[in-house]
Amino acid sequence: MAHDYYERGYNLRLVQLNGDHLLIATSLFNNGSIYHQKGDYNQTMTYYQKAYNISEKNYSGDHTTKAHLLEAIGHVYQLIKEFDPALVFSTKANEMFQRLLADPHPCISLSFWRIGGIYGDQL
Repeated sequence: MAHDYYERGYNLRLVQLNGDHLLIATSLFNNGSIYHQKGDYNQTMTYYQKAYNISEKNYSGDHTTKAHLLEAIGHVYQLIKEFDPALVFSTKANEMFQRLLADPHPCISLSFWRIGGIYGDQL
């Protein structure tokens, strides 16, 4: 049911907004999150990457939204046991958080925790 509402909202935004609008990225991320909860990681990745591409167009440099999306993509790679790209995306997210946020910050500690989890999953 949630997916139906997210999809309706996404379709309305597509009609009302430019395809590179940040609200489109939010809708894409929300739809991807539903697929994530269902365990459909291929669909999750498709939506998350589209959301990230839109955020790249809107934010030329570092931004917390981009870091969160990188972290989410890294987490999906971790879940499908593709550890090398998981580390790449998670490390990029961590580095971006460290450039943007004052240490200590919960986002920084969570990103370190995620990187540790990737290494732990490889044992």
